[in-house]
Amino acid sequence: MNSLLQLQADIGSRYTVSGIEFDVLLKSQEHRLIKIMEKIETKHEEHLKHHADSFQYEGKELRVVAKEIHILFLEEVKKVKDDVNIKVEVIQIVMSKEIVKLSQNYSDLHTKVDVIVGAVMKEREYFTSFSTWVDTKHDSDSNMFAKMEELLGSVKESFSKLNVSLSSSVSQESLSKMFSFL
Repeated sequence: MNSLLQLQADIGSRYTVSGIEFDVLLKSQEHRLIKIMEKIETKHEEHLKHHADSFQYEGKELRVVAKEIHILFLEEVKKVKDDVNIKVEVIQIVMSKEIVKLSQNYSDLHTKVDVIVGAVMKEREYFTSFSTWVDTKHDSDSNMFAKMEELLGSVKESFSKLNVSLSSSVSQESLSKMFSFL
């Protein structure tokens, strides 16, 4: 240590530092660095706090805008829903009217078909009874014509057997007697 002091004396006191002075200088530098670091940390904290406040403000603004957009969206949805409900009601009214018309048309058509079926059935019955009558009439007329042919044949034969002169006349009574068996 004496040699160190001697060295200080030789060099001069301005360039020499004692161990204690060095500790003091070191502690003051350390203290100064700690204060600078604290200032920097404080500035960073303030800067971060400012950014956090700014983000919170922007977040609040975005929430307000989102709420307004949501309200507008709900209003638009309600308008569309009301419009759709009105259109559905109109369609239901039109459809119910059309269903009533279709039911009425079906009923009218059914009535007309019933009338046509009734007329066809009566015509069929009439045709059946008429064809039966025609068949019966045909049979009776055929029999009558067959008898008339026989009668005419027998009359012809009778006339041919009779020697009728031009002066003789056939009386109505004799003809009536001849045809009385009809």
